[in-house]
Amino acid sequence: MAIPATTHWPIQPHTQTKHLILRRYLAAWLPIMARYNGKLIFIDGFAGPGRYSGGEEGSPIIALRSLLEHQYFRRPQQGREVVFLFIEQDEARATALRQEVGEFGKVPAIPGWVKTGVVHGEFAPIMTDLLDKLARDGHQLAPTFAFIDPFGFARVPMRVIARILANPRCECLLTFMYEPINRFMSSGDTAVEAHLDEFFGTPQWRNVIGERDPAKRRDS
Repeated sequence: MAIPATTHWPIQPHTQTKHLILRRYLAAWLPIMARYNGKLIFIDGFAGPGRYSGGEEGSPIIALRSLLEHQYFRRPQQGREVVFLFIEQDEARATALRQEVGEFGKVPAIPGWVKTGVVHGEFAPIMTDLLDKLARDGHQLAPTFAFIDPFGFARVPMRVIARILANPRCECLLTFMYEPINRFMSSGDTAVEAHLDEFFGTPQWRNVIGERDPAKRRDS
């Protein structure tokens, strides 16, 4: 899917499937991790405006709802903290998301142990700055679930994902859009090739450019 030109856009069937996976995974991940860790982090690297043009909830609201409506978190726990970091590159969408999060947190109010933040900017630089600061201070990333759902494959460097996963009890759910990658990998465009080098974390993807069999190319 091409990057929408509007602040809100219609939800697509494949997005609804991704959201179903996200809901089910968080329904298990959040209470399991909370049993053994006081602080948890959810990162949405390409958060969007929080709601689609038809009124459907976006991934940030789905994530918040997965926590706050889960039976496990209705029981008090001393020292519990869950941080939601929503990163959105488009300023209008980031503004819309702040409004959505604010409205969601009114009735009932989001409890004090839940922290939310909407950051206007790009996923990779923001995460790099955060990880660099933790490293300088001698700290590790708290148990984190990162939802990385970009349009296409640009600006999603594998080195940043690898740095997240290098921390204990951290996981990433990454959207891998095979069709656009397959379509553009043989374009010869140097900018596209640079994005693919970052995305795969290696130039070795070039080894499959000459493969004409679609199934073999996909499986390679």
